[in-house]
Amino acid sequence: LISPAFADTRLASFLADAVSDTRRPTGARLSVLRSGGETASIEIGFAGRFAVTWLIGILLGLVAVLLIGRGLSKDESWGVIVGTFLLAVGVASQLGFSAVAASFALGSTLGLLSSRRAELVRMVRPTESAVHLPLAVLARALVSLHDAPLLWVVLPLGVGARLLAELIRGTLLWLASPAARPAGPLVGLGLMSMGEITLACAVSLALSFQNPAINGVFAV
Repeated sequence: LISPAFADTRLASFLADAVSDTRRPTGARLSVLRSGGETASIEIGFAGRFAVTWLIGILLGLVAVLLIGRGLSKDESWGVIVGTFLLAVGVASQLGFSAVAASFALGSTLGLLSSRRAELVRMVRPTESAVHLPLAVLARALVSLHDAPLLWVVLPLGVGARLLAELIRGTLLWLASPAARPAGPLVGLGLMSMGEITLACAVSLALSFQNPAINGVFAV
């Protein structure tokens, strides 16, 4: 992880001290590369990156919950949502983490803890198509079938795995939910629609890891 955030010497010093402290293990794997006595780069293990990314979203989500819970108007609530969202994306991107995961953690915190959840859902739901359609256009523009090696092998495997997963999920729903029993296990096939989260994750992967393997996954 080589991040512009290291321009702040306090952050670089804190992470370097955390790595050298063997008395209080944190469970997150960190390593620091020094150059000329200064912190040049920091590598954070997968578990640590995952935890920090979600922590960013959860903390900003708690801030949003507290502010919105004070009885703000609709316009003021929009300001809080957009502001905390931009902060989550900015902090995660600055540290080299997933902005999509941080945003998802923020939204999950809002949905679970806010006393005005139903009102927030009514506010945000009309923006679905305004986000989905441009994202779909961007996703298609990024797809390059020529850069995807062995697409003729990966495509049937990917689609087949998705069909199998949905059939398994449909079987579980059929067994657990009386309302789903008339449709049988095939009810899972109705859950195969490509939503905003799937597209956002695919676009994020394509922009973050520009190599033939990711292009193949993205094309699928």
